Amino acid sequence: MESAPLHAVSRRLGSAGNWYRGLRKTTRQVGMRAYHRATALNYRGRLLAPERLTTAGPYRSYELVTSHAFDPLLAALAATVGPDDTVYDIGAYAGGYALPLAADTPRRTVVAVEPDTASRRRLRANRDRTAPDGTVLVRPVGVGAADEHRPFYRSSFPKLSSFDRADATRWGAHVTGVETARIRTLDTLTERLPAPDHIKIDVEGLAPAVLAGAAETVARHRPTLFVEPHDRPGADRTGAIRAWCTEHGYTATDRNGALVCRP
Repeated sequence: MESAPLHAVSRRLGSAGNWYRGLRKTTRQVGMRAYHRATALNYRGRLLAPERLTTAGPYRSYELVTSHAFDPLLAALAATVGPDDTVYDIGAYAGGYALPLAADTPRRTVVAVEPDTASRRRLRANRDRTAPDGTVLVRPVGVGAADEHRPFYRSSFPKLSSFDRADATRWGAHVTGVETARIRTLDTLTERLPAPDHIKIDVEGLAPAVLAGAAETVARHRPTLFVEPHDRPGADRTGAIRAWCTEHGYTATDRNGALVCRP
């Protein structure tokens, strides 16, 4: 049995640990809020869009940090995509994947799919500084298991914006607005767009729903898939994606937590 003095020390250490964790959380939240305010000002004034270096090549962006500079999924895409291929970027945000893949490759087509109005404005601003005319096609929809309309939650930390309110409020963020967004299946999207050779999916944990609406596209075109599962406690999305791959004749390979799925 723990003595009274040891118990008091343990209690004090526990309190100090909780205080330190709380301080770290608060510091991170304050830092992220400051970063996102500065980024918004940079976009608003079109101030700085320096060249960003990534594993897929350089591009220009008004984002203040190159978040995908050493991204293993982007590196896998760059190593796979041919100069004449068509890539679908599902969950394009401000173009961190789409634009380096399109820059200096005028015969390649990138279909950038993004449901958030504010993120699409950023994507187009960065595209204007980076990509050859016509190489990045922006589509203002979300992608899911059915053609429908759903509320989309815009986050104060824009990259967390999602069809799931819980995802949009992670890390101390809050919802700044809600818009009704169109959702289309990949099967519907590909009816009027170039056939995909490769599909990147990064949709804040909703990848299984995207794949649920892609059966015809996958059967017809057999694209390579590059998927960020975004697992959460109690939500084994990686397992669901692997099961889908097995069912549709794909082999899934882990790339630092992301999945590359090949037919």
